[in-house]
Amino acid sequence: MKLLISFTAALVGAGSLPAQQVPDQGVLLIRRGADTLVTDRFVRTADSLTGRVTIQGQPRIEYAAALGPRETVRSLTVAVFAADAAPGAQPLQRVSIVMQGDTAIADTPGGVQRVPTKAGAVPMFNNALALSEIFTRRAKAAGGTVPYFAIAGGATIDAMVQTVAPDSMTLAIGPQTQRFKVDATGRILGGIIGGTTMEFVRGSR
Repeated sequence: MKLLISFTAALVGAGSLPAQQVPDQGVLLIRRGADTLVTDRFVRTADSLTGRVTIQGQPRIEYAAALGPRETVRSLTVAVFAADAAPGAQPLQRVSIVMQGDTAIADTPGGVQRVPTKAGAVPMFNNALALSEIFTRRAKAAGGTVPYFAIAGGATIDAMVQTVAPDSMTLAIGPQTQRFKVDATGRILGGIIGGTTMEFVRGSR
């Protein structure tokens, strides 16, 4: 069963943590040379993650995830806005996903769908760079494979996460491998996308 969601934005590329006293906020970028291709400005607290993804000339995407224990995602809401939409504008499209065991319950413009997945799967869409940290954070704490639930299409893919060195991890999703520099909790500090000239950069907001 496929989840019928169609995003219009261009896409580039294919254990519990202690409660945070101060939100972790910043920006993750994908760059090619001096060109910034993707920007994800985010704020993360102990139980939530919100972000705004922008790609030059494309609709912007805003998302809000409710986080659970051991780097799980309870729900994810994604809204797509026109690239030049003013603050407070209505989204072109909104989708909400609630993760319940091995089922993703999606509230879409076409109605509610129940899509089989794997328990603990992380609902994701391409270029949600701060959401990608959930994979590295979870693997840093527990290691192993993390299921990736692609909300555009409804497929569940095993993301293979490996620790290369104390400050380095690889994340392989399908044929694409990304290599990240991480801190002790798995926060992404930088990295590269294998087989390309694109790199990840972390900055302040």
